[in-house]
Amino acid sequence: MVEVTGFCAACQDRVLFRRREANHLFHFLFSALTFGLWIPFWLVLSLKKTRWRCSQCGSALTPQAEEGLDLPAEAKKPWIVRHFRGYRALEPWPFCWRISLEGLTASALAAILLSTWLPGPDRDLEESPGLFFLAAVLIAPAVETLIFQGLVIFLLRLCRAPMALQIAISVALFAAAHFWSNGPANGISAGLIGGFYFAFTYAHWAERSHWTAIWITAFSHALLNGIVFSLFLFARD
Repeated sequence: MVEVTGFCAACQDRVLFRRREANHLFHFLFSALTFGLWIPFWLVLSLKKTRWRCSQCGSALTPQAEEGLDLPAEAKKPWIVRHFRGYRALEPWPFCWRISLEGLTASALAAILLSTWLPGPDRDLEESPGLFFLAAVLIAPAVETLIFQGLVIFLLRLCRAPMALQIAISVALFAAAHFWSNGPANGISAGLIGGFYFAFTYAHWAERSHWTAIWITAFSHALLNGIVFSLFLFARD
């Protein structure tokens, strides 16, 4: 629900106007529960533009009258921009577990949908699950954070690159590595989607401290890989 003030012709007064927006958290979770089947409906409901309505009389504004509303600059931005800006107001731990859960769900949805058409290399955990855990959960998150987020974003910040460019280049390199090593399905789900969440995390916290950015990004990456590893073991048994 978004609220702004403006002039209502029916009430002949300045009143509060409200506009309902799609509940993206609900649609996100429902898409996860339905293994991605809800995503088309989510997209349609997100693109549907609702009308501003007077909080007093309930009348809807015409498109022409909407131009007279006192819309804050933030309210004019797309919902996805406002969504991630909301993360920037969080402290480290709430940020970490929320961004990890969202990144995991988004990556898992993409992996489930893409694996049908773009099968990747088989992972054999029968012989060395311990070694796989060591590599995927302990070593890879730390190394990849230092290379694809830490080094890349550090150099871009030295060049005074904007945050959006820092994220874009970091994601491109991270995705390219996953496309090359694990195929297109993993390249999209883990490389592009997961890489975006890691790059956003690092770029945001690097504004405060590179050490803070490193541990939050690496921990989030390790948590995501650890959950995926656990699901692999559960599915195998």
